[in-house]
Amino acid sequence: MAGVEKATVIASGTHIQGEIRGRADLTIEGQVEGKIILEMDVTISEGGRVTGTIEARSVRIGGKVVGDIKGVEMVELTHSGSLEGNVSAARVIIAEGAFFKGQVEMTGKRSAATQ
Repeated sequence: MAGVEKATVIASGTHIQGEIRGRADLTIEGQVEGKIILEMDVTISEGGRVTGTIEARSVRIGGKVVGDIKGVEMVELTHSGSLEGNVSAARVIIAEGAFFKGQVEMTGKRSAATQ
C-alpha cells in the first residue's frame, strides 16, 4: 500500500548512536544515544534505554530515558518507566510507580470553561 509507513523496531541487544529521523512509529527495545525526531509515535519498551532528546507526536516510556522530551500530543510514563529530564506536551500521564525527575510544561490549549 502506497503511503503506509511501517513501524521501526530497535531490538534488544542493539545499541545505536546518532540522530534518528523519520515518519514511521519507532519502538526501542535496545539502547539509543542521541537525538530522536519523528513525526509519529515513539515507544520505549521496558528493557529499552534512551540517552538524548526525543521529539515526536507521542512518547510512551516503559524503560529508561535520560533527556528532554517534547510530545506534540502526549507523553506517557508507565509504571515501569523512568525519566530524568523535562517534558513538554499537550497531555502528560505519569502512572503510579513510575520514576520522574524533571519539570513538566503543559502545551495544550485551555478550554473556554477553564480560562
